[in-house]
Amino acid sequence: MNHELIDFAIIILFSLAAALGVGRLRQPPILGFILAGLLLGPSVLGLVEDREQIEVLAELGVLMLLFLIGVEIPTTRFHRVWKPALSVATLQALLSIAITSLISFLFHVPLATAIVFGFVITLSSTAVVVKMLTTMRITASPVGQIIVGILVAQDLMFIPMMLIVNMLSATDISIYDVARVLLAMALMAVILFILNRKGHIRLPLAHATSKNRELVVLRAAALCFGSAALSGIVGFSPAYGAFLMGIIVAHSDERKHVLNELMPIETLLMMMFFLSIGLLIDIDYIVRHWRTVALALFVVVMLKTLLNIFLLRVVGEPWHHALVAGFLLAQIGEFSFLISKAAQAGQLITDEQASLIITTAALSLAITPLWLTCGRYGMRLFLEADRLRNILLTSRKHRDP
Repeated sequence: MNHELIDFAIIILFSLAAALGVGRLRQPPILGFILAGLLLGPSVLGLVEDREQIEVLAELGVLMLLFLIGVEIPTTRFHRVWKPALSVATLQALLSIAITSLISFLFHVPLATAIVFGFVITLSSTAVVVKMLTTMRITASPVGQIIVGILVAQDLMFIPMMLIVNMLSATDISIYDVARVLLAMALMAVILFILNRKGHIRLPLAHATSKNRELVVLRAAALCFGSAALSGIVGFSPAYGAFLMGIIVAHSDERKHVLNELMPIETLLMMMFFLSIGLLIDIDYIVRHWRTVALALFVVVMLKTLLNIFLLRVVGEPWHHALVAGFLLAQIGEFSFLISKAAQAGQLITDEQASLIITTAALSLAITPLWLTCGRYGMRLFLEADRLRNILLTSRKHRDP
């Protein structure tokens, strides 16, 4: 019997069992997929040795995720939070790079490596945070909207980040490389401007496929992967093309239809993506460097939490919004794995640094629900302290003549 088929069956069964197991602990399925990869990988059971096919499916899953994130971007519904969300995401990126650059200067680390670490720290997990918001039933609330707005802004920033990493990976950076990055960013800005001005558009072959569900799915997949392939051919990254096409589909009349039809496919491919992350986690590395891993996890989670709370207060969000958002956005996101992988391939970071990023990111995703619980208790204490302070101030006013 085909061993690849057996491996795939084992992957599906382990992923389902792990997702059900963490679900009983009120954890998101993503954590189960990472755990399944860890168990199946060489560090534990070693049942999956051929990672190449899984990585291919994982890459397709990333392209599909970017496409669907583009489709889901509510550019016409988030006018109220768009400005503060973009401000927070931009300031977070700049401050993260500034902090990692300062640390790199103190420890004589190359500036390009510091920029990569800054990018990695900036991005939070759209998949995990949106799932948490849905579970908490606050997606449509004011704090939910500002959080989703920040996630959308970060997803928009991921594309230029990847372009910059690819540019830094080049041994000799030319004017062409810089112009390519600027052109990609300008093209996205122009398309967003045109789509917002024009409103709804009509996609090609809409009439020919509208009455056939299979053709709707096939056409949507063709738009996603076709635009990714075209983007790679013309010199941009495939991720850029998939994301840009998703934004275009978001402004069509078929937005909801495409989302409903592609979600099952995206779930399967994203399972492969997070499972591939689990396969990369090295237990021996964690045991050997547990102090470094623990310190990195603590610093990253605390830094992101405090930085987000501070920036949200700067843009005028109330304390309780800032606290919830700060704790929810404290993890390292799924796109940070892609940035570290590109940086490792371009020799901007070492294999050991890549292992530290993967381990820290996976653990930060795992502790998100627990960290949010800590944030909830902290918010209750803050609100109770604020209530007592108001009572004391009121009593003093009554006592004073």
